[in-house]
Amino acid sequence: MQAAWISEALAASLERHSKEGLSRQLIRLLRQWISDGRLAGDTLLPASRELAASLKVGRNTVLNAYEQLQAEGYLSTRHGAGTYVTGLFRQRQQTPLPARRLPLGLSARGASLFASCGLPQGLSGAFAPGVPEIRQFPHHCWQQLL
Repeated sequence: MQAAWISEALAASLERHSKEGLSRQLIRLLRQWISDGRLAGDTLLPASRELAASLKVGRNTVLNAYEQLQAEGYLSTRHGAGTYVTGLFRQRQQTPLPARRLPLGLSARGASLFASCGLPQGLSGAFAPGVPEIRQFPHHCWQQLL
């Protein structure tokens, strides 16, 4: 039976005296195995009663783990057919994208805006401390408010 190795591997991996609860350990282990490809998509997992019996834990422990992983999208339940790995979360080895070099300096529009701003000598940059851009101030609206 295909699900037998899963039960045996989980039984060997569970740490009964760990501060991490058994249900949390099951969630972590199954999530890790799905992510690294040890459990492929459409793999049938053991029934909750069978897994609970082989692990010597309560059925609710297994049900909690299955329900959590189902909520996260790692598992799917097919009515009358069992619980399966969805296969959506397998981590792929990705090659990093080549770094794109950005052009240095200002664009043509940026250069024209910079030239027209009329900053006092010695000040440069996008924001000059203490120098407001008064051409953008809404004088007309301000006069109506006074």
